[in-house]
Amino acid sequence: MRDIESIISEITKRVEVLLEYRGIKIMDSQTAILLKLVDKHGSILKASISAGIPYSKAWEMITRIENTLGIKIVEKKRGGMKRGGTRLTDAGRRLLEYYEELQRENIGATPFIERNIDSLPDLIVMGSHDLLLERILYYISSKYQAKIQKAWIGSCGGVLAIITNEADIAGIHLFNQETMAYNKGIIEKYGLKGSAILIRGYDRELVLAYNPYYSYNKLKDIVTDIIDGKIKIVNRNKGSGTRILFDRILKETAERKGKLLLYDKIRGYSIEVSTHQDVAEYIASGKADAGITIKHLAKIYGLKFMDIAREHYDFIINTNTTRKLMVNTFITTLKNEIRKIMAGLEGYYIPSNIGEKID
Repeated sequence: MRDIESIISEITKRVEVLLEYRGIKIMDSQTAILLKLVDKHGSILKASISAGIPYSKAWEMITRIENTLGIKIVEKKRGGMKRGGTRLTDAGRRLLEYYEELQRENIGATPFIERNIDSLPDLIVMGSHDLLLERILYYISSKYQAKIQKAWIGSCGGVLAIITNEADIAGIHLFNQETMAYNKGIIEKYGLKGSAILIRGYDRELVLAYNPYYSYNKLKDIVTDIIDGKIKIVNRNKGSGTRILFDRILKETAERKGKLLLYDKIRGYSIEVSTHQDVAEYIASGKADAGITIKHLAKIYGLKFMDIAREHYDFIINTNTTRKLMVNTFITTLKNEIRKIMAGLEGYYIPSNIGEKID
């Protein structure tokens, strides 16, 4: 058996500067490298590839800083990979400079390492997580040997990725209170006319899943217990259509019950995950009592559930993308292969106009 002194002699020592704001970590060396690369490339996508960080994690790192500090550290401009769609704000640049100053003072200058960006993926898909979309992308990557980049950053994040030209396709399910329909008017609302189109996807059933230990007869009863903090939830990431829907359900239930909606009283409200499968796993493992997921996963994980909504899950297509061949392959797959791909999935419904331009 080796002695501890010989082991210690082989241990690599590394000191790192960490920035915290009111007890919450906002920056380390990895975050600093990411921000430096965002400023260099004008793209979160290119920065994440160059830094060797998954896009969704890069997005979360930036969002965490902005939510914690209450300021914008990056600003998005139309143009993305072609003309520089993202850059640091003055506040973001000052924060990065402050971090680098502390780093030099405490541990000296550290080497700036980045990966070469040899080529971008054949298809870039972002937006709201969906189990059937995962299957579609796997089918395309296998059949056409395509390299596909995907990032589950929520419906709003997907729209933003289209605006900044960082994504080819965004999966969304946003309920428009003005039109009282899913995704209706989204192209005009975000000024995407001429640069993007909306393609009809499919319908899926969302449910409020909960631990089989509990017994509920009505949706309003379990939502009331959530509002009162009697059971613990697992929430979806900010900007996701599911999160927006859940907030609306909480607000409407509280108003009908004459209750004051206090989010800090809702147990687990700050616990955010990025996929429906994460929600189901949290509940099944006992980390949470309830959360919104899709019907198929609720059944697979043996959870009880109540139907919430049958929503439209559609796709914004970036018409400025340079990867139009693979985008067309995606649309063709939607039209011709979807029933084969979705075999065995419960709670999904295929409309007659799937793959067609709508809005």
